[in-house]
Amino acid sequence: MSSESSQETRGRIVRSASVITPLTLLSRITGYVRDKAIALLLGAGTRSDAFLVAFRIPNMLREIIGEGAMSSAFIPVYAEVTETRSEEEARVFVGRAIGTFSLILAALTVGGILCSPILVDLLAHDYRRIPGKFELTVVLNRWIFPYVMLVSVSAFCQAVLNARHRFAVAAAAPIFLNVAMILGAAVIAPRLAEPTYGLAAGVLLGGVLQIAVQAPSLLRLRAVGRPALGWKDPAVRTVLLLMTPRLFAYGINTINGVISTRFASGLGNASVSHFYYANRLKELVLGGFAVSVATAILPLLARQALSADRDPFKSNLAFALRLIAFVTVPATVGLILLRIPIVRVLFEGGRFGPEDTAPTANALAALSVGLLFFAGVRVVVPAFYALKETRLPVVAALADCGVFVLLCALWTKPLGLAGIGLAASVAACVNVVILLALLRRREGPLRGPEVGASLARILVAAAAMGGALALAGGWISFETWRGLRGAGALAVTIGAAALLYWAAAAMLGSPEPAELRAVAGRRRGPSSGRGAV
Repeated sequence: MSSESSQETRGRIVRSASVITPLTLLSRITGYVRDKAIALLLGAGTRSDAFLVAFRIPNMLREIIGEGAMSSAFIPVYAEVTETRSEEEARVFVGRAIGTFSLILAALTVGGILCSPILVDLLAHDYRRIPGKFELTVVLNRWIFPYVMLVSVSAFCQAVLNARHRFAVAAAAPIFLNVAMILGAAVIAPRLAEPTYGLAAGVLLGGVLQIAVQAPSLLRLRAVGRPALGWKDPAVRTVLLLMTPRLFAYGINTINGVISTRFASGLGNASVSHFYYANRLKELVLGGFAVSVATAILPLLARQALSADRDPFKSNLAFALRLIAFVTVPATVGLILLRIPIVRVLFEGGRFGPEDTAPTANALAALSVGLLFFAGVRVVVPAFYALKETRLPVVAALADCGVFVLLCALWTKPLGLAGIGLAASVAACVNVVILLALLRRREGPLRGPEVGASLARILVAAAAMGGALALAGGWISFETWRGLRGAGALAVTIGAAALLYWAAAAMLGSPEPAELRAVAGRRRGPSSGRGAV
């Protein structure tokens, strides 16, 4: 691969990520506003615990099936179909895939509604100890369950658009779920005797809107043929066959969510809510850039995996790993040092009181330890799937789950929610280490020295930033920051810390600042402009 072509493909990754990142950040910000609305409406208690578990069950299935196994299986097959078949044949394939997938989702939705009591009992058995809590969770889960089908169809639309390098609309779709849930909390819920039903209505509306917003782009691309059952289509069967082991891989990771909820529900009322809010802040950081890089790189890796020359594949994977390290390592330091003011500024108010801040902040700090590893899994797993390798990620995910269960059992009682967060972080580290070792064994050296040298500089620059924050905390009382003034002070502090980190990284010779500046300053060519939107 020539230097010029390497720079161009790296530029395409960053430009695509730069399109996705603002929209993903807006999605995470509206998600925060959604969570703030839920916190103001329900606080942290019986109703919030019931809604969050009821919503978590279909959300986990969305992660496993729609945004997980289906998307990762579909994109490499679609890339091969578009390379080897005519445009009309590719369009027919997409129609058959969505028709087959929709039938499976419909059956899953009906089964989920019927089995809702079993699912809730599996996730939050301790809810039976509080009168009415288990029953409310079951009713809410049944109302929300059709969201599985809606959001999975939306995820299929996103996969088609991403495979065609149209990232903007797909990245914007989740915003509509958040807006619908905010409307449910602010407009519908206050008019009902049971306010959680208003949130459930917002979830369903959001699922419909996520499909509707993507439909015009799909129609313009003429990418989807008439929906039909495609059991006999070899490409559709390949997608289904590739999905099967991936369901286990993504499912095992999601089992960690079930386990964390079970352990948290045993720590007392409101603990599920505290851990949920901490996890949402973690996802806010991951969604800002790491998820964008992972989304942008899969279609590129899927095409490069079709070539016998693996050097471009390895180069772009190493570049993606360096980028996410450059972002997540300083974010870890900042979240740990500023955890209390972050939670206080973002969530305190209404029924979310000061007594809720400390447990949420402690869980956030523990989850923040694993940011690099959570992000690393999201980038390395798609590399396996681009190669149509489905077994090895299951091995790593099994190890992840085993370590997580063991550490939760050891750490939850003495450390509380922080023990669950630390267990998740260590398990993610085990996962990504195994993944990289297996990928190196399969494909040969993966530019480890390049990534390692970059990580060493990043750690030193992040340490310098952390030292400055710690010194500032000695004469600025972070603990008193509240409301709008606190939000302003927090924003200024985070901005100053980010600038200090960037400067320190540049002084240490980290290549990422120069690479990002070069991509930002390069004028877009016609092809890159079309591919990013």
